[in-house]
Amino acid sequence: MAKKKRRRRLKKKWRYRFTLLGIILLIWLILGPIKGHFLHKQESKEATSVTTSNKKKTSSPRKLVKKTFVKATDQEVNLYQDADLNSDVLELVPPGEIFNYQSVKDDFYLVTSNKGNTGYISQDKASKFTKKMYQSIHSLKNAIIVLDPGHGGQDVGASSINEQYYEKDMTMAMAKVVKKTLEKAGAKVYLTHTSSNKYIYLDDITQFSMDKNADVFLSLHFDAADIDNQYSGIKTYYYYNKYQDLAESINHAFDNLPLDNLGIYYGNFEVIRETTQPSLLLELGYMNNEKDLAYITSKDYRQKVADDIVKGLKNYFKNN
Repeated sequence: MAKKKRRRRLKKKWRYRFTLLGIILLIWLILGPIKGHFLHKQESKEATSVTTSNKKKTSSPRKLVKKTFVKATDQEVNLYQDADLNSDVLELVPPGEIFNYQSVKDDFYLVTSNKGNTGYISQDKASKFTKKMYQSIHSLKNAIIVLDPGHGGQDVGASSINEQYYEKDMTMAMAKVVKKTLEKAGAKVYLTHTSSNKYIYLDDITQFSMDKNADVFLSLHFDAADIDNQYSGIKTYYYYNKYQDLAESINHAFDNLPLDNLGIYYGNFEVIRETTQPSLLLELGYMNNEKDLAYITSKDYRQKVADDIVKGLKNYFKNN
């Protein structure tokens, strides 16, 4: 009898143990996947965080570098061979020309002119300034382009033979198409002004371009001859020899335009001389030529010019 009671107690004891083991197993089966879900979610968050961090690293802002310049402030400044007003004059520097600062000696700045002559310019005839410049970019995407629609306000520029069309209106129409096309290619584009009824001073134009730290500045114009229908075609002007490759790249892209490509020229214009930014002035046809005017007033021609500018700039940045 005592053995039977003992056997019953043992069976009851093992029954409790198995029941408790079953409950523990059930809890594990329920909570295990939930815990795994939260662990997986946490790992996903960490992976996303790492990916986001990597993305931030690849889209870091462009570096700015301080550069010091010297600007000729008087009319036709002498560039001397030595730091002495009695030394030989190497050349007469145009007003507003900007040089890279090299050093200072006595009351003179040592500079190299656009013509390639290294000499001294009196501090009385020049000013030194420092500005932050973006490092070179090698793609049109994210490049900063400043477009200047030539003329404005009472300064109408050239006019058509019948004076129905003015240069200031045609350059604005052209600039807006070029801007839109460049932006589609990924560039950041600014206009020096957005209405042909507004006049903007030349020194304000160059300052605007420098303030925006333009990778390229383009001043858009249309030409006029002394005699109606005398000349036809397009020209590309540069001032600084170091930007001749930019002029060649843009001008070469114009080879397929319907107007004759007259090539690249040195041009002593303030908007491309008194600036630290790579700059060109484009003459995109003759206002007082009937054939040219038909293209100048055409939306199709504006788009072709815009497409070619994009093409030329892509090539320039690629090889810059």
